Amino acid sequence: MKKIQYLILLVLPLFLVWACGKDESCNDPTNRACPNYDVCTTVIKANSDFVIIDTTLWTDTVFSLPIDTSFSGGLVYFRAANQDDMASYEWKIGTDTRTFTGPLQTLDFSGFEGNVTVRLVTTASDPHGCLTPSELMDTMYQSVYFRDIPGGEAPIWGSFKGKNVGEDGAEYTVLADSNSIGWSDPHRVYGLLLPPDCSISEVGIPVGYGYKWFVSDFRYFSSNLRCRKLITIGRLNPNNRDELRIDYWYDGDDGKRVHRTFVGLRQ
Repeated sequence: MKKIQYLILLVLPLFLVWACGKDESCNDPTNRACPNYDVCTTVIKANSDFVIIDTTLWTDTVFSLPIDTSFSGGLVYFRAANQDDMASYEWKIGTDTRTFTGPLQTLDFSGFEGNVTVRLVTTASDPHGCLTPSELMDTMYQSVYFRDIPGGEAPIWGSFKGKNVGEDGAEYTVLADSNSIGWSDPHRVYGLLLPPDCSISEVGIPVGYGYKWFVSDFRYFSSNLRCRKLITIGRLNPNNRDELRIDYWYDGDDGKRVHRTFVGLRQ
């Protein structure tokens, strides 16, 4: 009899814990602890959204920008918006007969000029049979145009007049200049408002560039002229290639980073 009593005493706490932990008021179908939990609420539908990216890897900072146009040459990246939850990714890129798999693709289009159509088909992971056929598979198309431009001429270059956002003062002109003579002489940006001790107005800010963007490149050019750890990123308005925005950062007098933004229109 005593053994039965001891057994009851051992089992009773476990029963009480189970009873107390079962919350009948829980009404969240996505919560496994709720009585109305529905496994289908956790299944992710197929999603083939993706971006086409141009990037710079060898300048002051890594910078990536979704694009619809690029130079004929160098690497271009194709990146799925959902990189973790799909069961499969199948890419068809241009006239290439191969089918590429995985959420990220990198291809070199050197020597090619023209339009490239990209198709991504994704298949969802659906072990419980929750999805409809239209939810199980998704297809997305995008295009990118590659331009073969002698001398590197592109809309990012030119003279732009404007002012720094949120700052008083008159408008001024920034020149993004493409007149270089080769790899040893980079393209440069002139006229950006900087602290007086940043005396690089005559030399200009060396930049690496793409079709609609540039990034300062002191790491490889004129590193001894970099002042206050200056970094600049310039990009054209995607809806108006005559509007240039330049974000730039440098160390302030107090040692903290200063962020300023120039916006100007092509002259």
